[in-house]
This record gives sequence, C-alpha cells and structure tokens, in this order.
Amino acid sequence: MGKPFQTELESLESTYEWANDYDISSLVGTVERGLSTPMVAVGSGGSVTAAEVLCGLHSRYCGQLAKPLTPLEASLSDVCDSRLSVWLLSAGGNNPDILYSYQQAVAAEPQFLVVACSAPDSKLVENASKTGYAKVFSFCLPSGRDGFLATNSLLAFVILLSRGYRSTLEKIFKYPSTLPKLMSSVFAKDVTSADFRQRCAALLEKKTIVVLFSRELRAIAVDLESKFAEAALGNIQIADFRNFAHGRHYWIAKHGDDTSVIALSTPRDAVLANSTLSLLPDSLPAVHVPVNSDKTESLIGLLVWAFHLTGWAGKERNIDPGRPSVPPFGTRLYNLGLPRGYIHPKSDDEAVIFRKSGIATDAMRKQNSYEFWKSALTKFRRRLASARFSGIVFDYDGTLVSYCKRFEPPSKEISDELVRLLSLGLPIGIATGRGKSVRKDLRSVLPRKYWRLVLIGYYNGAEIAKLDDDTVPELNQEPCRELDNFGSILSADPEISHVAAIEARRSQLTVTKKRPMPEQRLWEIASQHLRKMSDSQLTVLRSSHSIDVLAPGVTKLNLLVNLRKTYGLGDSSILTVGDRGKWPGNDYELLAEPYSLSVDEVSLDLETCWNIAEPGVRGIQATLAYCKALHAVKKTRLVRIQYKKAGRGV
Repeated sequence: MGKPFQTELESLESTYEWANDYDISSLVGTVERGLSTPMVAVGSGGSVTAAEVLCGLHSRYCGQLAKPLTPLEASLSDVCDSRLSVWLLSAGGNNPDILYSYQQAVAAEPQFLVVACSAPDSKLVENASKTGYAKVFSFCLPSGRDGFLATNSLLAFVILLSRGYRSTLEKIFKYPSTLPKLMSSVFAKDVTSADFRQRCAALLEKKTIVVLFSRELRAIAVDLESKFAEAALGNIQIADFRNFAHGRHYWIAKHGDDTSVIALSTPRDAVLANSTLSLLPDSLPAVHVPVNSDKTESLIGLLVWAFHLTGWAGKERNIDPGRPSVPPFGTRLYNLGLPRGYIHPKSDDEAVIFRKSGIATDAMRKQNSYEFWKSALTKFRRRLASARFSGIVFDYDGTLVSYCKRFEPPSKEISDELVRLLSLGLPIGIATGRGKSVRKDLRSVLPRKYWRLVLIGYYNGAEIAKLDDDTVPELNQEPCRELDNFGSILSADPEISHVAAIEARRSQLTVTKKRPMPEQRLWEIASQHLRKMSDSQLTVLRSSHSIDVLAPGVTKLNLLVNLRKTYGLGDSSILTVGDRGKWPGNDYELLAEPYSLSVDEVSLDLETCWNIAEPGVRGIQATLAYCKALHAVKKTRLVRIQYKKAGRGV
C-alpha cells in the first residue's frame, strides 16, 4: 500500500514549482466571493492540515472567524448554515467521510460551498459539479497520488490556497521560483538540512515529542501529530507556548525521561519561545526552530521541514511512513462510515421553514412556534396550487444561469424546460440587470419560432423588448442627469474609486468591484451617499455580482406590466421566479408579487416569496424543479403547479 516515502520527498521540489506556476485565477475569484463571511473548512486525515491552513488564511486576510472541522464534527455542528462559507478539502475525493460531509453541506445550504480536490475524476468532484452552485477547484498533481501519508498533495494545497488569498491583495502572487530559494528565505542561511537532522537526532530517540508553536504555525504542529500517529512513529503532543504553561508541562515532570520538545516560532514569539525553553529541565532534549517571518513562506518552509522530520523518524524506527503495513481492522475502520440514521436531516417542510424564519426546528418546537410557521407555509402552498398562470417572469443571473457560469447561455436542462413552456403558448418574461449579452445567449438556445413569446426587461426593466427585437437595448446611452450626478459622487468616494468600477447607462449605474470587497459594503457606501440626497428617487440594489443604482421609475415590475399588456393577459395570475428576494436584493419587488418563488434568498413576507425546493437544492436546480412542476391546464394556455408530479420539496 502506498509508495516509498523517500520518493514522495524527492517530488517536493517539482510539486512546489508546479503549484507556484499553476493558474489560480478561478481560485482567487472563489476566495473573493467569501471574503465577508465566516468559514468552516472540512477535511479528514492529511486534509485536516489543509483545513487548518485555510482557516488561518481566512482569519488573517479576511478578518473573519474560521474553524477547521473533521467530517464527524461537521455532521454534529450547528454552524453549517446559510451564514457561512463551507469548504470541503480532500486529496482523493472518494473516502466515505468526505462524501458524507458533502451531502451534509449541501443540505445545510451555506452561503458559499467550495470543493477543493486533487482528484478531478473523484466522486466528490463529480457530485459537486452537478449542483450548479458549488464551486469546484480541482487539479491533477504531476507526482501522482500520495502514498499513505499526505505529502505532495498537501504541499500543493498549501501553496495554491496561500497564493489565492495573497493574490486578493497582490495581483497574482508567486513565491520564489524554486523550493531551495524559499527555504533559504525562511531559515537562517547557515542552517542546512543536515544541520536540522543532526539537531533533531536526540529528539527522535524519545517516544513522546511535545511540539510548541506560534499561533501562525499551528497547522505544522497538527500535521506532525497526524503523520507520527498515522505512521506509528511516536506520540506527539501539541500546544501553543502559553497554553503549555497551563498544566501541560506536568507531562514533562512525570515522563521527562522519554520526552523531547520542539519549539516552532515566528519572530514575534522568538523571545517567548526562548524563555519557555530556558525554564525546562536541562536534561530534556529540545530544539528551537525559528523562522524569519510570519508570512506564508514560513508556513511552506516548515511544512517541508516537517515532511523531512517524518522521514528521519521513519529511518530511526525502521518504518517507511509512505507504506506502512495496514492491518485488516484498519481497512474495515476506514470503510465503516457513519451508520444510517446517525444524523436526522431536515424534512422538506423544516428546510423550507428554516429558509423563511432563520430559526432551527428544535428551537421552534421549544418556543411552540413551529405550527405557526407550518400553517403559513401550508396557506402559501394551497394558494399557489389553486392558481392558474397565464405567464411567468424569471430573473436571469442566479435563476436561469448559475453564478459560476454567468457568461454562458442557460444549460440544456433549463432551455429545454423553457421551450416546453413556450410550446404551450405561455409567454415568458426575463428580467435582467444586463444588456444585449442576454439576448445573444437566449437566442443561442431558444428556437426562433418562440422568440416572439419571450419579453426581456434589460437593465432591471429600464428597456423592454421581445427577443426578436434587435433595436433594444440601445447603444451609446448617456445617463440621465440624476444618475450622472450620483455617479460623480460615487467616483469621488475614496474607497469606491479604489476598489470598484462604475459603468453608466441611461437608467442604470453598475458598480462592480475590481478588487476584493464584499458587495454588502459597496451597497452600504452607495446607500449612505444616497441618504444624503434627501430628494433623490434613485434606488440602490444588490445582485449576485454587483451593485445597481436605478433611475426613478426603473423596476423589474415594469416587465410584469408590459408582459400583461403585450400578450393581453389582463389581471390573470403570473408566476415570478428569482434568487434575490431579500431586501436589498434586485428581485425584492419582483418577488413581492402574490405568486412568487425564490430559488435562493427569501423575503420576510409570509404571504409570498418562499423557497419551496427540497433541502440542498437551490439556484438553477431549484428553477428546474419549479419548471418541471408546471403543467398545462387542458384546453387553455394556462399552467398550474402539480405538487404530486413535482417530486420532493415542491
């Protein structure tokens, strides 16, 4: 099983150079999306170290709380919900625990879900790629799969993730061109690998090694503990310098004869490390491993050093850490997984109610409020089921196309459903904050004979025309005076001018970040300036990727009015579907209509704007479920929702 550990060590330099040159543009975009949210990172085995590194990066560069979890911890955690970014990290992507964690994460519906895996053909990547909203970052290592212990895959993860976070501040960041150059920048120039091995020889004669660390270097201590335990090389205890002082030192008092100490420190903690070591018994073997900075270069350098220390320990004990003999019970334990029923997933109703209320079911039952919410949901469903719809209005980005593929046309599954509905003679409105790119993409997937039945509201309803109309939207538009004035105010704002680009049209300003910045902050800055203009009738809304400032009278509801007028629908019922139903989302007004469904965020209104998709389904997959639930009413051009034919959750 596995491969020689020495072979793994010999591949580190090529892995370093590969990861340092790898195109991380998509990873940087993924990191930027989650800048303003807390995070949990899930990993098992060697990927626990990668999760530790990721959480450290997120806290350091985003100022957000971040917590690494094992799959079992994640399954029992109440923090995996819509407030968070959830990352799943795996080298192989096929172990039962990470696959179970993926199912749990999808059901929890976090704000962002990211899968990072070094096996593009794994079950984890395959499953995540089907969601339509999970971001998948996968790569194939030139060194091939790891042996028994995570080495080259872990080094690649640490380099890629750290480059991703640092690139949010420093364009596309790269480390020194070769691993020896990086190592020489991390450690004192007169320290060589041979020196390290000689200094560590006495440590490895002991059964227990206490690893003390600076805050930034916790991941290295975690990795040493993992590798020494997994390869049966010895016992490792880990603690930061000050937590060690709170009782953990007593182990040395009782077992000092068979214990040694390693201290890993950054420049900030070097004095603390030396002071701590100076108070330990002189007979205790101890090695201080200081690094030259607290930057991520030091994390990578120490990780490589930890790999070599593992190799030295293996030679000391005549164990090859890359291919130990795994007993039969170990294989059975690995494949055991969690028993059925270990976790009770939310029912369809519980998931729908949680999206609307934000209150956990158990808390509701204790407050005796669950029946109130269940009654509100039942009332909405009955009203929706009794309606007969003469038309449908869809939002575009996030509803008909996923955020991850917003520059591509709607998928075949979505376009097939649109064609089916259009073939019934049902007019469809599509409301978008974009311009002619939507017309081009829709024409590429919808047959020409149906173009006359598709009405598009460009720029959030500022300009409206059928899909077969080439004259709308107009080109070379000058913004109206009020928008032009407000655009000047935003351009003069020191923060917005530094991080965002402003695109002006006659009835809309689009503010898009060009550097990492939460959309919520962009919206707050723009809204603050707007509040100073007491007589302004402009509106500032959020989309999934930008901030839109709309001229007076511009609203997606204009599309609804025009749909009724253009196709003679009168006061009949029209279904509206979007993804940003919560204020200040740009679908807020559209989804405030009596018959509206959200595929993501919902409003606080109990009468409408519910997300009734099954647990874990959102975005275009929820849109697809809603469309499949719509069936023709005989001898009419109306459709209705048939719950029994819709499948679970609708």
